Amino acid sequence: MNLYYLGAIIIIILILLWFVMTIKSGFSNNILTGYWQAPDDFLEKNSISRFDMAISKPDGSTRDIYIIMQDLKGNMLVNEKGTIKLNKTWSSSNPWGKKIKYNAKLVIESEGIPSDLEMIYDPIAGFITLYSDDTIYAELYRNNMLSDLDIKDNDD
Repeated sequence: MNLYYLGAIIIIILILLWFVMTIKSGFSNNILTGYWQAPDDFLEKNSISRFDMAISKPDGSTRDIYIIMQDLKGNMLVNEKGTIKLNKTWSSSNPWGKKIKYNAKLVIESEGIPSDLEMIYDPIAGFITLYSDDTIYAELYRNNMLSDLDIKDNDD
């Protein structure tokens, strides 16, 4: 009889863990949608004046994006619409983990940014890092004011 209770407790714990992981995934997935901007220290370090990325709501694992990057003279380096396909890595399945790691496939016509990237997303801090090997291509903070305007304007 005690084994039945132990089995029931284990099943309940597994169901609760599944719910926690599902809720965390939905919460962080919603916050990823929005307008992202590079902080001043990243811009200075890379000799650019602007790096912005708008990320749409997901369509499966794919999202539309728009990237704007300008040099110090105001010339456009990147001004492109594209898509990004995000796949969570196994290590980001920890329900208590703060950061989520994705493999990202970027489809955009830009020579400065590779198509295969990794992305670390911190939904609590509202911060994204796009990198490949030892090269960081973007450090972006979510601009909540612009993100909220866009979401309100596009809601049905």
